[in-house]
Amino acid sequence: MNNKYIGLNDNEVLNNQKLYGKNTLTNNNKNSYIKLIIPIILSLIICVILYLILNKTIYAVIMIFISILILIIQIYKRIKLSKIIENLNKFKNNICKVIRNNKELIINSEDITINDIILLKEGDKVCADAIILESNNLYVDESNLIKDRNSILKSYDLLDKDAQLKSNYIYKESLIINGSVIAKVVNIGNKTWFAKNKSDIPNNENEFNLQKRINNLYRIFTIISIIIFAIIIIVSIFINDNVIYGLISGITISIATLPLITPLTYLLLIYNNIYTLTKNNVIIKNISSLDIISKIKCLCVDKFGIITENKIVVKELYSSLDKNDALVHCALACDKNTNDLFENAINEYVKNNNIIINDEYKLVEKYPFNNKTKMMANVYEYNGELYIFVKGTLNSLFDICDLDVEEKYKLHNFQKQLFQQGLEVMAFGSNKIKKIEKDIFKYNISFDGIISLYNYPKANTKEATEICKQLDIKLVVLSEDKKEIAAHIGKEIGINSSTILKGKEIENMSDSELLDKLKNVNIFSRINSDHKLRILKTLKHNYDIVAITGNKVNDRFILNDADIGISMNKFGTDVSKNFSDIIILDDNFSTIVNTIKEVRKVYDKFKKTINYVLITNILLTLLSIFLVIFNHNILLPLYIIIIKLLLELVIGVILTKN
Repeated sequence: MNNKYIGLNDNEVLNNQKLYGKNTLTNNNKNSYIKLIIPIILSLIICVILYLILNKTIYAVIMIFISILILIIQIYKRIKLSKIIENLNKFKNNICKVIRNNKELIINSEDITINDIILLKEGDKVCADAIILESNNLYVDESNLIKDRNSILKSYDLLDKDAQLKSNYIYKESLIINGSVIAKVVNIGNKTWFAKNKSDIPNNENEFNLQKRINNLYRIFTIISIIIFAIIIIVSIFINDNVIYGLISGITISIATLPLITPLTYLLLIYNNIYTLTKNNVIIKNISSLDIISKIKCLCVDKFGIITENKIVVKELYSSLDKNDALVHCALACDKNTNDLFENAINEYVKNNNIIINDEYKLVEKYPFNNKTKMMANVYEYNGELYIFVKGTLNSLFDICDLDVEEKYKLHNFQKQLFQQGLEVMAFGSNKIKKIEKDIFKYNISFDGIISLYNYPKANTKEATEICKQLDIKLVVLSEDKKEIAAHIGKEIGINSSTILKGKEIENMSDSELLDKLKNVNIFSRINSDHKLRILKTLKHNYDIVAITGNKVNDRFILNDADIGISMNKFGTDVSKNFSDIIILDDNFSTIVNTIKEVRKVYDKFKKTINYVLITNILLTLLSIFLVIFNHNILLPLYIIIIKLLLELVIGVILTKN
């Protein structure tokens, strides 16, 4: 399908990138936090003027120096914050497949340019606006653009001129839910439909609860400062008939009341912690998620690829055949070049046993694996004869193998023992055949044996489970495996598996029954996306904040409905990453748990610091009032600002200390 597309050459790419720029979104509506220090700067300027009126030039110069120092510190923090945000955005770069110079390449999405030919498949995020050239059963989720959760059919020949989003176009930030597409880029960056029409383009500076609390406290102190300033001046004029004294008294108290640690300081430190987490393999997509992460009470995680390694290994081969012959039969039942982890494990095991498949085996027919037959088969021609090699679940091979009832019973019990050890089981068989049949069930296969495979828990998983207990987080494992295998993994990582619910059992339960069961259940087996969604909704009745992992296209609704959605970087699709709040770069369960732990630690520290600021400001304000009443010293504002600088320095050290 791709051969007729040459794509841009290197010179065309360079020229287009110079002409149209990078495929990035810029946010021109950045909040300025410099304005938050205007009240304290105004107070210091008034104080400078008063000192100049009183011919206290040296004090005025000191105040000017302090004012400039405060401004420089805030500007430095603003610049540093911008750099941290810029560095964070680098971690979020998506990749995209393009055709250039008649070759398929994978590049960063920011390097996409006008007239690039892009290739997208199920699970991918669209990186730019593009007109469809070819598509195959293409369905797109455009909920990022128009808040519609329905999948929309797209094709090059679907023309709807009056539609808001054309059906022969795909748009930046939309998601490929099904099928594949080849398209030609027409808009990038700020020229895309998303950038032009979306009023709430993701903004790294969205306020969150702790930030709101800090900002509100700062505003309250500012209002109190202005009120006290006005009262002191009015009182001084009427009682002492001394405007200068009133102004100095008012300025003294207003300086004492206003915090020098502005919201920008807290925001900078929070982003700094987010950046540290990112370097530790965690992307927190929205700063507003931090509040919720710190309050997670229940964590639901998939077993495969998160609790366990992504690599399957063969544990043992059980066969009545010679081992070498059995291994040959296993290898011939598998595809050589495959993404299937089980087949890769068998191929690796065969290779490690120094088995070489004779080149004279010529593949003449394939029966692909499907969920109905639960098996696959390859037919080869060897020395003029036809041979079939089959592998699949044990029960599926029972239907086509020459085994009596007693043999099947023994094999079934043996398989159950393997399941209880946490092992997956693959059965295999073979036979010489006379002709190729359309239906695999037409063959009579000789049973060759069983191969057991294991998916080891990831390193530090058991330690992470203990941390969950320390943090009082209910850990729930969602497994697609059989009940016995799920129970074994639970035992391996330290989870109570006395009660395990299967997906079909959930289907037969009422909401109230499931709600009651979930209080004591930590492991689920034979779970699909529909089961996960129901478990999530029920858990949210029992626990305040529930986090859940999801990596497949069908998990998008689960991730969207969870309080915190978590996806894996390597194992997850672009669709799942889009709907998640956290992306785990190393696909590791312990990274998830450590993130919750670190965010809680940061929040605890910040809350204590806010209380410290509140108490010190109140005490300093009371001290200032006392000094104003009993000590009419014109140096009071200078004394107070120096005390505040020292206090704020201590707070800054507390905040930055790990």
